[in-house]
Amino acid sequence: MSKMKIENAHQFYRDVFTKPINAIEDDGFSRLNIARGFNNKESILEILSSNHADVLHLISISNFFTDSYIGGNAPLELKNYVLLLAKEISEKYKNDLIDIICAKTLFRCSLVENFFDFIESKPQIRNNHNIQIILALVFIFEEDYENAVSILADLMSIPHYRNHFLFNVMSICAFYKCGGVPELPIDLTNIIQGVGAMPAGISWLTPMKKSEINFPIVFTASDPIYFWNHALFNFYSFAKLNSEGGYHFHLYNPDDNIVRKINSIKKEFKCFEISATSEIIPQGPFIKPAYTLNRFSAIHEVIRVKKNSIFSVDADSLWNGSIKDDFDGFDMAFCGSAYSPFWESNLGGVCFFGFNEKSDFFLSLMSKFSQTIKEKNQGIWFQDQIALKICEETTSSNFDLKILRLDTDNWCDTEHKDESILWQVTTRKDRPKYNFYKKQIEEISKNLSKEKKLT
Repeated sequence: MSKMKIENAHQFYRDVFTKPINAIEDDGFSRLNIARGFNNKESILEILSSNHADVLHLISISNFFTDSYIGGNAPLELKNYVLLLAKEISEKYKNDLIDIICAKTLFRCSLVENFFDFIESKPQIRNNHNIQIILALVFIFEEDYENAVSILADLMSIPHYRNHFLFNVMSICAFYKCGGVPELPIDLTNIIQGVGAMPAGISWLTPMKKSEINFPIVFTASDPIYFWNHALFNFYSFAKLNSEGGYHFHLYNPDDNIVRKINSIKKEFKCFEISATSEIIPQGPFIKPAYTLNRFSAIHEVIRVKKNSIFSVDADSLWNGSIKDDFDGFDMAFCGSAYSPFWESNLGGVCFFGFNEKSDFFLSLMSKFSQTIKEKNQGIWFQDQIALKICEETTSSNFDLKILRLDTDNWCDTEHKDESILWQVTTRKDRPKYNFYKKQIEEISKNLSKEKKLT
């Protein structure tokens, strides 16, 4: 069997359906994390009361993979030890529940080929829903959408999965790739059929005028918390490394203090073309997914008014290198790993859109999608990236689309290497090198506007 994409994917995808929970003390194992595979308190208690110390040891080793950020890069000796231990435990107990734990542990530790061999040797557990959901995930990564849909349809009756965000994301993407037109939990009808719309609900805080620069305008979107904690630092890191260019702030629900700060920045940094828009998004269960999606309607609006290209980045990213004009001849650009599933093929956090008919069509689809799910009060995590990939496919069927695939290590660097252009963070912001650089930028920002006036 050739190496599968899931083996090189982010550890999250090997954890998500084998995620640990805290357990009571048992036989000297203090508050061990044990695998949640059975979704059943009675099953957990059965294991603990049996004093299956070797099973708990196996699970603790699997935790070491993630707790130490080893994941799929664990030493071969450690992987071999996990495999040997899982086989010994399976032979010792000859119990389906224990076999499920062993199988899930193999998968979690990136022993995917061994996981498949193991469940083939244990046909009695292959149809268990804990194993089936893992198989569906693997099939999606391998773009075997028909087999994925078949499994997901069977699991739809289980409430735990029906209400699980990733299960819904997987179902939407697999159904779409099999020719379906999903309407729930998000309605993708219009963007699949190529129905676009003009951006709506966006107000300008700075004059609406054509851009006078020849560089892509850097774009960030943020709510008040992200503006003060992140977007400002993104701007300062950009200003530190560039002597000219454009920067656009899109602001969700801004207050007067934020508007004053924008006006202050415009006055202080006259070497840059700074602009801003705002949008009111009501509080509700889908406000955070709306933040990630609605920025593309704002990008659509800014391109139409400024008549210039846009380079959009996450507000919590930091510039570590000067933006380069590498986009000539391309209509748009996206980041995405070769090991990514469908919904991460085009990452929403780093995108380039040119000032051209093709980008306008693409972004009109994104605007329509945003308006549709707002009207229907829908929302889901990854909705922006699902839409980005579908819009790419719809636009490609109408135009000869030229897309630049950006190097993820350079433009979406979560390891914070010295040579990369853009440093990114995930939901975990406690990254030492990132935070040290951010503090440096905070100190530099106090005199940065004075330095720019001299250049």
